[in-house]
Order: sequence, then structure tokens, then C-alpha cells
Amino acid sequence: MKKQEETNWDKLNKMSDSQIDYSDIPETDNEFWSDTEMVYPHKKTKLTVTIDDDIALWLKQFGNK
Repeated sequence: MKKQEETNWDKLNKMSDSQIDYSDIPETDNEFWSDTEMVYPHKKTKLTVTIDDDIALWLKQFGNK
């Protein structure tokens, strides 16, 4: 059974940051971040190919566009 969503996203999306209650979220300090590291996304390579329609449809079934 899927847990019911409790957040009213439409209402939240219309609010400015100053209207949102963050009081239940503790502030972070340097100790909290002490064991973190910056991770950058991998470089992407743009590739253009021409393929048959049936191959494109086959790829799209796996989420590729």
C-alpha cells in the first residue's frame, strides 16, 4: 500500500521562502559538513546520430528520448 502524500505542493509552490516555516529543521554547522566532499557531475558529450524509426521507438521504451 502506497503511503498517502501529506504535502500540499500547490500551496507550497505558491509561497515565498519567507512564508515557509523552517522551524522544525535544525541549522547546520561546520561540524555537520566536516566529512563531506564536493562532487561535480561528469562531463557530458553531445552526440547526434541518425537511426531508423524502429530503433528510436525501441530505445524510447527504456526512457531514452
